[in-house]
Amino acid sequence: MLQTLTPRMWYNRIDSFLMSLGFTKSKADSNLYYKVVDDGPVILLLYVDDLFLTGDEKLIGGCKKELPTE
Repeated sequence: MLQTLTPRMWYNRIDSFLMSLGFTKSKADSNLYYKVVDDGPVILLLYVDDLFLTGDEKLIGGCKKELPTE
């Protein structure tokens, strides 16, 4: 049986997962997360049930590999 996630459940789940990956939540926008590794930034923005990634190409590639694991 497929479990349907409510928007709040989805947000809580992705928030916990992103924090476990080392992202920090912005104080200015609760949908904006960032991470800096070896002076390379990666910024992730949640929008409804989607997300946008920008920053260092290697870090983006790493995030793309880690995100489907959850």
